[in-house]
Amino acid sequence: MAGGRGQYQLKPYRVIYAGVEGASEQAFLKWIERLCDDRDIRVRFKIQNCNGGSPKQIVGETVKFRPARALAINSIILLDKDRLSDHEERELQQLADKQKITLIIQRPNFEGIMLRLNPGEEPKQPPPEAVKIMLRKFWQDYEKPPAARELAARFGFENLEALARYDEDLATLLRLVGLKA
Repeated sequence: MAGGRGQYQLKPYRVIYAGVEGASEQAFLKWIERLCDDRDIRVRFKIQNCNGGSPKQIVGETVKFRPARALAINSIILLDKDRLSDHEERELQQLADKQKITLIIQRPNFEGIMLRLNPGEEPKQPPPEAVKIMLRKFWQDYEKPPAARELAARFGFENLEALARYDEDLATLLRLVGLKA
């Protein structure tokens, strides 16, 4: 008799260690996990929610949180661009490279990503101070942090895919998890 025990064993999940600024990014990554599940991509995020703090603190907390041998393809940090000057972004990129972490910059911030997930908004680069007002045109009752289920109800993979054409950091994240070739 062919088969038997273990015949239908699933391959293990690939674990990606993620440092995030707060609960919004945590929900965003949980939503991406769901999208991976829908496509039989076995990925799970182990998330260090840093609850704010300086970008350098977030990098430091992420380094302490993840295993020392973790590779850059298995370690990410999500940070808002509006908290970083171009000089600070370059410094953080160097630090992240040294620590073997992939830095994902949300431009201009998390709410900007939520705005740009809407059809037709993908190429826009709104100033950070205008993002919340602009987002309310599409999501009137937006409250921070959104839950992963709210993101799943509002957006689909096609929204992420469309934004990734204009946002290299998001495209990098989608490649890392296996949602984009």
